[in-house]
Amino acid sequence: NMYISINCISTLFFVLRILKILDFQPRMALITSTLTEAGTDLMHFLILFMLVLLAYATMGCILFGGQVVKFQTLGSSMVSLIFILLGWDDLIFGEMTGASNAQ
Repeated sequence: NMYISINCISTLFFVLRILKILDFQPRMALITSTLTEAGTDLMHFLILFMLVLLAYATMGCILFGGQVVKFQTLGSSMVSLIFILLGWDDLIFGEMTGASNAQ
């Protein structure tokens, strides 16, 4: 698990380094300058998104934690919510519906 995390961080730094190297080309410089200008706004959005995601994950743990395995811990609840947001986990809706009818 630690190996995967280190690889993800390394890949992120590699992409950032490539964007910095390609700054000499005018079209690529436009992309990097746009990301630089929008950096603070993107950071504020990320903080707000994480707060809202944490709130929904906490509600998921409280409501479904006893019946649905994917909502038993806060971390797995956050991962499940991201998968639902991306549309990768269609099967969880049946489990959530079954858990809400059981109460």
